[in-house]
Amino acid sequence: MPSICSLLKGKMRTEQQPARSWYDTGMFVPGDEAVIIFRIAAGGMAHLHQGQDARVNVHLCLLNCAGSSVVAAGSQRHYSDGSLFAFEDRADHEIINTHPSRDRISLTVGVLHPDLVMDAHPSPHRLLHYVINGSNTVRTWKSLPSMFECYSADFTQTS
Repeated sequence: MPSICSLLKGKMRTEQQPARSWYDTGMFVPGDEAVIIFRIAAGGMAHLHQGQDARVNVHLCLLNCAGSSVVAAGSQRHYSDGSLFAFEDRADHEIINTHPSRDRISLTVGVLHPDLVMDAHPSPHRLLHYVINGSNTVRTWKSLPSMFECYSADFTQTS
């Protein structure tokens, strides 16, 4: 994990201008962009949830992926080792591992949505405009959580 983080450190949008200005004014907070290793226990799941409005999650399934799936915005996709999926974090999503004896491991990189245009003058109106016009699956606008984080997460809950 440390070597993956060091490869990506400094390359995320929230670490560069103009996003740094947005962070400095509180428009972004730690977590808008992240590198995460997820483990879903055998028979476990990450229950239905939503994330940040301006983030896209890119999932690369690494180990024991057969028998697991991601459901995002009502659409289910089945994993296989090496599967790569991307979806908006603000969409309702859940991960299901139906394999009875193998934990599923994936690398997730959360990045700022490519349609989010940042200028040198951070404004809540720019963010609000993106959230309202960005897609028809938008929920109520909220203060957006950013900056680069690197961690692992463990889901052992069973359905």
